Amino acid sequence: MHLIKSAVTTNSHILSIHEDALVSRSTRSKTIQNLQQNRRQTIENSINISTCESTEALMETLDNKSVKKSSPHEGYVLVTGGAGYIGSHTVLELLICGYNVVVVDNLSNSCEESLIRVQTLAKRPLKFHHANILDEQTLIPVFEKYDIWAVLHFAALKAVGESTKIPLDYYLNNVTGSLNLFRVMERYGVYNIVFSSSATVYGQPDTIPVNEKCSLGPVTNPYGKTKLFIEEAIRDMCAANNKWNAILLRYFNPTGAHPSGIIGENPRGIPNNLMPYVSQVVQGRLPFVKIFGGDYDTVDGT
Repeated sequence: MHLIKSAVTTNSHILSIHEDALVSRSTRSKTIQNLQQNRRQTIENSINISTCESTEALMETLDNKSVKKSSPHEGYVLVTGGAGYIGSHTVLELLICGYNVVVVDNLSNSCEESLIRVQTLAKRPLKFHHANILDEQTLIPVFEKYDIWAVLHFAALKAVGESTKIPLDYYLNNVTGSLNLFRVMERYGVYNIVFSSSATVYGQPDTIPVNEKCSLGPVTNPYGKTKLFIEEAIRDMCAANNKWNAILLRYFNPTGAHPSGIIGENPRGIPNNLMPYVSQVVQGRLPFVKIFGGDYDTVDGT
């Protein structure tokens, strides 16, 4: 899995990194069970470390500004939502790069099994705490126990369509949860944050392709509004206290899986993204894939 950056711009202590896509170099049609049983040696030999340089650069950006650590490999990197799709791939790369990782996840749309597979691939252990960012009291023991120097914040509800049906849940989980996290970070002197934002903050852009110079909004759905609000909160935090160092990741629809096939996108329930939906149809978990529209400017109209 590769992080493809189109541009990087700086503003005070804020870096806005625009992620065009998360893509894989290969896809597998076999199930994870068959891969584990029949190709374990192949899997162990195919651990992808090609993105290690990008991950290293991302973390060094924070560490170079941090006065807390003399080395990025000291202490722990906290990853919220680390059992999820993007989170688990990020945790894997962090472990491969030599970072100590502690994961916080409430497992509402993921499973602990993904973290077991991550440790198998990385051949290194990680720390996991079942916690909810909506409850500060579940975060405090994590900050008490581990010497955390940076936080990668992926925990969020993330379906645009669903957000229009249950907007209060999105505002509560995404906004309140993030503010809880930031408050605990500040309390424990942790000022390095990488925030998983979204390209939805651009609204309906006037120009394509989108880059960081494009104006933000107007955002038309609650999900995007929560992401934009959190970005603004981070900007205000950085303006008020120059100890804060922040990176904002704005990606579109991620797709793909680790080349081994051991970890990928496997959400609970009915997926909101296309590829896991297709995968569940192939596995017989869903009956078919709906094709919307028949009059598009394509060969078959779909």
